[in-house]
Amino acid sequence: DREDAGVKDGIKLWARLKEIYEKKNRLGVIALREELNKITMKDGEKVDEYLSKLIKIFGQMNSIQEQPVIGEREQIEYIFRGLSPQYMM
Repeated sequence: DREDAGVKDGIKLWARLKEIYEKKNRLGVIALREELNKITMKDGEKVDEYLSKLIKIFGQMNSIQEQPVIGEREQIEYIFRGLSPQYMM
């Protein structure tokens, strides 16, 4: 009957919206990872300025999904990867 058809259409609609939302989230995470890969500490840049940029992106990534996208260990790797040589021992 009509009511069942409406329910089925609603279920299909919610499934489609979920699919679109999840795809958008995946693309957002990919874009943020690309941005992270480009960030390096510039000459004369303070460590706290450099870290602030990274922490902002980490927060954006982890707010996209219910479960964290980027763990603490991976965050540390990104931090060290972009540090200027004077901070590396």
